[in-house]
Amino acid sequence: INKSLSALTHCIRKMVAIGRRSRAAGARNEHVPFRDSKLTYMLQDALQGNSKTCIIAAVCAGRDDYPETLSTLQFAQRAKHIKTKVVKNVEAKGNLMKALEDEVDRLKAEVRLGHAQKEELADLEQMRARYGANWHFQMERARSWTEKKHQILEESGFS
Repeated sequence: INKSLSALTHCIRKMVAIGRRSRAAGARNEHVPFRDSKLTYMLQDALQGNSKTCIIAAVCAGRDDYPETLSTLQFAQRAKHIKTKVVKNVEAKGNLMKALEDEVDRLKAEVRLGHAQKEELADLEQMRARYGANWHFQMERARSWTEKKHQILEESGFS
């Protein structure tokens, strides 16, 4: 826990320093080490993203807890100085509607294609039913003719 809290303190110090420098000397892209701990990595979007962050500091009024309370209040004071750039999340409804309409058209085309394939399958089944029996008959007839041909050739002495 101490390592994570130290990393969080380091990130907050860095963000406050970057905020002060960006107001004074123009914005520079500087790295904030959010990946130093799981806690800071998890809080990355809350601390620098498009969000409003609230930090609650728990303190104790006892004399023995004075150093810890002072440290906690200093941490909260530093966190109060974090500046984020809030940007309104707006989706272009026209683009979303167009994408949804395109998806509906694509799905309708797939359904039509499915019906066309069903009809084609039904036609092929009809052809098989109609010509399938005839095909078996023709194969049997061809085998019979082949046997007769061999028999005639044997009787004539040509085989």
